[in-house]
Amino acid sequence: MELDLRWFPKLESTHDKARELAQGGCAEGVVVVAGEQAQGRGRRGRSWVSEPGGLYMSVVLRPKLGMSEVPFLSFAGGIAVAERLMESGAPVRLKWPNDLLLNGKKVGGILCESLGNREQAFALVGVGINLSQAPERLPSRPIFPASTLLEECGLLLEARELVPGIFERLTRWIGLLVGKGFEPLRRRFVELSAHGGLWVELHDRGERFVGQEAGLSERGALRIATEHGTRSFVTGDLSRISESPWPT
Repeated sequence: MELDLRWFPKLESTHDKARELAQGGCAEGVVVVAGEQAQGRGRRGRSWVSEPGGLYMSVVLRPKLGMSEVPFLSFAGGIAVAERLMESGAPVRLKWPNDLLLNGKKVGGILCESLGNREQAFALVGVGINLSQAPERLPSRPIFPASTLLEECGLLLEARELVPGIFERLTRWIGLLVGKGFEPLRRRFVELSAHGGLWVELHDRGERFVGQEAGLSERGALRIATEHGTRSFVTGDLSRISESPWPT
């Protein structure tokens, strides 16, 4: 897969533009990058503040994967971005299922979509990274507040310099996924986890679960060792608590 970079000063959404190109028959490896987005979005349709000073990109993929394996592309994207940022000196960690944290603050996220019909199926992996935006322009959150690489570790990185390395690592991890299955990605994601072995709480469809993060299942579900045994979750919003909530 060769990198075919398409740069735009501003788009409504890199995902929307990448989808348009994919539906028009573009080859795998097209990467849409925008200097800013008017309607950036993240997981579960949430908005993603996309002002100048960040990296906003979407990659067109046509991997030889079954439909049940396509969600694993999100893990490949997270690992690829984390490894590239770590190479530049940013000690980012991954929060299941698709966030990048630095000093406990959210500096990036991954969005994966699978679209098209059997004859022209494709997937999109979107990446958003806060590089150097003004902190006051980012959304205020009580848990995992948004921040930037510049604010958290003094790194001033340019979007254009990050894209080739992210693409190269994404290509490599997808190759492992196609050739060896999810296990190599599962192991690497666990190594890079922000909360491995720590006390966490997860909210899923109105219910709250508390326990210790216990890695990922062979299908990418988050495993949490709760008071009533280890459970696996395929959806939910995860946060960390400082100590055991159970009586000792």
